[in-house]
Amino acid sequence: MRPAAVFQIRNTGVFRFKVRVQTQDRLLAALRRCCQTVPDLRRGKNTSYAMTDFVLAAFAPFFLQSPSFLAHQCHLETGHGRSNCQTLFGMSKIPGDGQVRTMLDPVDPAHFSPMFTDILAELRHSGGLDAMRCLDGHLLIARDGSEYHCSDKIHCANCSHRQRGKKTEYFHAMLAAAVVAPGHNRVVPLEPEFIRPQDGHDKQDCESRAVRRWLAAHGSKYALARTLLLDGAARPASRGLGRCNCCESGASAVARVEHCRRIR
Repeated sequence: MRPAAVFQIRNTGVFRFKVRVQTQDRLLAALRRCCQTVPDLRRGKNTSYAMTDFVLAAFAPFFLQSPSFLAHQCHLETGHGRSNCQTLFGMSKIPGDGQVRTMLDPVDPAHFSPMFTDILAELRHSGGLDAMRCLDGHLLIARDGSEYHCSDKIHCANCSHRQRGKKTEYFHAMLAAAVVAPGHNRVVPLEPEFIRPQDGHDKQDCESRAVRRWLAAHGSKYALARTLLLDGAARPASRGLGRCNCCESGASAVARVEHCRRIR
């Protein structure tokens, strides 16, 4: 009986590994499909790299958990990481970081929104979403504003700005959304909504307008999944959601949570 038990455990481990690899392969295939919709603004015949190569080259440092894009490029130059890019992503040519930035900066992030739907579909199929349900079977979606660039020197036309003493600070910010659950140390990121400079200079006003845009674009879809929306206590829910029609047409509920302490 003991050898049979050992064999059964090993076989289960191999099965789980195969399932995870198959899921990873399906998600990478979905990413490649998204890449095919990315517009190519180049003119002429100077197209040594496909747009898919640029997108996958930008995705690879995150997938392989490199500390920075530069460190990833240095790793590739030594030859150690090329086999991973070729095997995992099917990349025959690997563009440099300057080429990646030039080609992807003009691309609208909305081109990659279908990836969030594909990830949720895989989680739903595997039972991962059901494991995160709580409060009478609801999914909790937490949302909050976050800055991902700030400088008093480097800026662009899409930067918001504010005064810090005698200096002008330029920054990029977004409304980040994610599926969260008590007792889970991982979250499921959802589509972000970028805060635009013309939204106003007051922080809460910027976030509240981004909330309305996010709900208008995604509210009805996530309402079908029985969701509760969590907002920080610093921003009253009524201010961000009072004029949103999609809440009236199907969103399950809106919860106001102080620093997420009540759901821990």
